Amino acid sequence: MKQVAIIGAGIAGLVCARELKKFKYKVTLFEKSRSLGGRCATRKWNSHIVDHGLQYFTLSNEEIHKNVKYLCYSRIGLLDKAIVDLQGAEWQPDEKKYYHLDGNNRIGKALAQGLDIRMESPITTLQPITSKWRVNDHSFDYVVSSVPFPQLNNFIPLEPSLQIRFEPCLTALFSYEGLPQNMSADIYGIIDTSNTSIISWSACENHKTNRIPLDETVFVVHASEKFSREYLETSSDAYLPHLQRELENTWQLSPTKQKNSFSHRWRFARSTDPYSLPNAQLPENFFVCGDSIVKSRFEDVWLSGLQAAYLLIAKDQQTEIPFVDKQIITT
Repeated sequence: MKQVAIIGAGIAGLVCARELKKFKYKVTLFEKSRSLGGRCATRKWNSHIVDHGLQYFTLSNEEIHKNVKYLCYSRIGLLDKAIVDLQGAEWQPDEKKYYHLDGNNRIGKALAQGLDIRMESPITTLQPITSKWRVNDHSFDYVVSSVPFPQLNNFIPLEPSLQIRFEPCLTALFSYEGLPQNMSADIYGIIDTSNTSIISWSACENHKTNRIPLDETVFVVHASEKFSREYLETSSDAYLPHLQRELENTWQLSPTKQKNSFSHRWRFARSTDPYSLPNAQLPENFFVCGDSIVKSRFEDVWLSGLQAAYLLIAKDQQTEIPFVDKQIITT
């Protein structure tokens, strides 16, 4: 039985592992953190359940839709509230927005069932040895990396143009007493499409069923790329007041009602321009998936995990690559 190491247990890595397991490969995932699903992340904060990474996801691909429904049973909800821009115009009104009722991180947990995952296992060794790969203290026939290129570059030198490909994102959570009277009940999120605000995205988590107690309101804030770069290495005390004021101006909130705040740094939040990596640039028996090579969207990274699995299978078994929906994969 061929052995495969997958670096990173985000959505792409987990999907890749599940597909390879179907084809009887022995798969081991290495995840450096204590959580699964990567930026498909949820935090239990005070008495709240808040998605502080991926806010929602689409299920336009029929096979992904079917798989998510199967994995999560009846726990997928539909967000029927609008997203508007700073001028109040509705943004992508025809897009169906889904979320997991118990937290979007549950999708990663569902995908992980039955897989061999080494949690809190950062990569210390990654090197080819004859026809094998050494990953930490183990030997594998193949390696699949789902981590951002800047992290991969620590082990496998990539050309300079690939080394600065991800933008950071400072994320903040703010809670307020009660439900603001002047807040529109029809608006879930506000997006800055003009890149003029220090906040690129803000959303009210109260619109997700049974997430927030009735006597509080919770907002998720994603800072702009420029603001995030500027304050990335500072303490949260340096940037949270700026984000709070901008949030309150945008949503017309009273600062006297603000209760608690929390911050999180996403150092590699999204790829600015996914890179189509030719196979010739990769070492032998090494494959890549995730949002280094596709857009940082749920369905794109899911399909990139499938594509990496099929490329590996095609090479190993000398067969043609199975079909993957090219309308969503955007390399």
